[in-house]
Amino acid sequence: MGTTGISTTPIGFGCAGLYGLSGRRERESLLRSAVDGGIRHFDVAPMYGLGVAESELSPILALQRDRLTVLTKFGIDMTPVGRLLGRVQGPVRSAMALVPAMSHGARRQAQGPDGVGGRLLYEFSGYAAQSAERSLDRSLRQLKTDYVDVFALHEPLGRLAGLSPQLCDYLATEQSRGRIRTWGVAGDLHHGTRRADHLYSRAPILQYRHDVVVPPELTPRPTGTIRFGILTSALPALTEHLRTHPATMRRWRSRHGAHVLTDGLPDLIFRHSLRQDRNSPVLVTTTRRPRLERLMSAAQSLSDLSPVDEDFHALLEDVRDPSSRTEPA
Repeated sequence: MGTTGISTTPIGFGCAGLYGLSGRRERESLLRSAVDGGIRHFDVAPMYGLGVAESELSPILALQRDRLTVLTKFGIDMTPVGRLLGRVQGPVRSAMALVPAMSHGARRQAQGPDGVGGRLLYEFSGYAAQSAERSLDRSLRQLKTDYVDVFALHEPLGRLAGLSPQLCDYLATEQSRGRIRTWGVAGDLHHGTRRADHLYSRAPILQYRHDVVVPPELTPRPTGTIRFGILTSALPALTEHLRTHPATMRRWRSRHGAHVLTDGLPDLIFRHSLRQDRNSPVLVTTTRRPRLERLMSAAQSLSDLSPVDEDFHALLEDVRDPSSRTEPA
């Protein structure tokens, strides 16, 4: 991870989406599968899982704490209503799973404090030193560990113009005490402003949403990065490009089979993203063990550029600059 001296696996597991599974045992089983498959980095936050994600990750950390890295965050907390629902979420999630449209709508409305439903569940607790200290104390208790590898400001871009001297002093103190190994900034870059450059450029770690089709410009570039959400924009853009360019679609089907265009695009995006920057872990989030196994398999042998990988690179260039190639009749 940049110049921090911290090393981990190229793939990390993002715990935010884990709560599509209604049962705690199911969630723990999937996390154990991630460790068994070789994943050694986990991303969590106090707000994930309606406040229970950190405590549910603690048994996984206990398996081999010295070999696992964990990033947790501060700045967004649960409201009293959110904490109450967190204690009874099993039945609630089971009921919602019976109505997929309702479940999707609830997730969309409760992504964070800015959403309509999210304001009932989450609140901004701020980025002052005192708030950071309270959050770290609680996270260490929930995770049942005496340190976290990365302690990150959660979605500060667009809300915070810069770091206060008090917060910088606090983070440096916690590093010297060994309660955090390093710190960072985590969030969507498009929520930021021009002033946010000064915020993330000072952070040893920047965790940001990455798009392989239209990569964000990081100027100045942070010393270390972690990427998430690599499918969010890229997969729809590539799918739409293929749909509107039938000759390209036929060429791909002829060379690689139809399954590559239906099931294989996420794997190709994932492999390309890993290959782009070997020193920047990519977070994956899934509730399906076969999907997790496929992603871990797709990360193998990155040094071998297969014909389908080469064609995927050309496809990316076409999507970025449609005028660069003439579509055959």
